[in-house]
Amino acid sequence: MPIALTTIGVLTALGLDAIVQSMHHRRQREQALRAVAEERDLDRANVAKTFGWFRAEAIAFHSDLRACEFLQKHPGTAEVWLASAIKWTTVYEPTVESVWNTARATGVVAYRNRGDVQCFDHA
Repeated sequence: MPIALTTIGVLTALGLDAIVQSMHHRRQREQALRAVAEERDLDRANVAKTFGWFRAEAIAFHSDLRACEFLQKHPGTAEVWLASAIKWTTVYEPTVESVWNTARATGVVAYRNRGDVQCFDHA
C-alpha cells in the first residue's frame, strides 16, 4: 500500500509539473508572438518612412545628375553657379529584429507553429 501511494504521489507530481511547464511555455509563446507582432509593425512603419525618403532622394539624385551633366559640358564651373548643390546621401531606417533574435536564442520559437516561425524567420 505505501508503494502504491508513493507511486501515485510521484505520478501526480510529475503530471502537475508537466501542466505547469505547459502553461509556462504557452505564456512564453504568447508573449513572443505579441512582441514579434509589435516588432513587425515597427518594421512596416520604418519601411514606409524609408520609402518616403527614397522618393525624395530620387528627386534629389535626378537634380544631382543634371548638375553633373552640366559640369561635364562646362568644366570648371563653380558650385555656386549650379542650380542646386550636389549632395550624394541616403537615409533609411534599419529593420528591428531584436525580439525575434531573442525568441530564437532562448528557444521560444520551439513552442510556435512551424508555419508561424517560417513566416517570421527570414534569416
